[in-house]
Amino acid sequence: MKRLSLFGILWLAATLLASDTWAALDTVARQRVVLRTDYGDIVLALYPEAAPGHVSAFMEWARAGIYDSTAFSFIQPGFLIQASGVFDREQVLTVDQKKMLHSLKGEFTSLLHQRGVLSMARDLDDPDSATSSFCIMLRDSPHLDGKYTVFGRVESGEEVLKAIEAVPIDENRHPQKRLTIRKAVVVDSPEAVASLPPVDAEDPVHKRIRTAGGIGGLLVMLGGALCLAVFGGRSRWAYALGMLALLPGFIGVLAWLMPQIASPALSSILFAGTIALFYLMTRFERN
Repeated sequence: MKRLSLFGILWLAATLLASDTWAALDTVARQRVVLRTDYGDIVLALYPEAAPGHVSAFMEWARAGIYDSTAFSFIQPGFLIQASGVFDREQVLTVDQKKMLHSLKGEFTSLLHQRGVLSMARDLDDPDSATSSFCIMLRDSPHLDGKYTVFGRVESGEEVLKAIEAVPIDENRHPQKRLTIRKAVVVDSPEAVASLPPVDAEDPVHKRIRTAGGIGGLLVMLGGALCLAVFGGRSRWAYALGMLALLPGFIGVLAWLMPQIASPALSSILFAGTIALFYLMTRFERN
């Protein structure tokens, strides 16, 4: 009887310890990381008790801007979406940012791979090869439990996940358009998320490039028009050069003034219309 009672006490103690351990692993940090995308914000809650090394590195990298201008580069609908980390970054890393990057030792726990869970990507044959790339689970995936580090979960932004999951993909499961993470912002509390300003629809780097291209395109167009006006009637080569100069100039100006409609197809159509108009004008002048 005593042995049975002792066994019962030990079993109860083990059960309570396992329960406390699970609760500790599932404890979230006070801070939140907000991934700002063109589809909206994804708010991440992190598990510092379960994966202290991963959470510390992830927050440090987010504060340093390492995730800014990265992208979701892999989508398997009904399974996961993967952020490429620094491997598909539009902006070049600074020297200080490069120094921060390092491999992460695996921190495998009993936390389950459920929908919305953050799981750090790694090489299949090296459990300690994780770096900045991570996945967001789109369904429960028990075959990954204990093999990949769970370090957080999506707290809000379910509609953003659904929108990203619905983006068309190619045969390699890469999205057919870039899904940029404009910025990863660390806030001190869940309440601070609501005070974030609206995300700019266009990245500042893109805006500078577009503006420079527009100004350059305008100069090229002026040069082409000047060539046509001064030499177009004297030389066919000058006429052809002037007309050709209008193509890149026209596309650059169009993308500068109207980025929302500056597709290559529309630019080509409008350029063809411009060519036809110039042709008719020259025919009219010669007659």
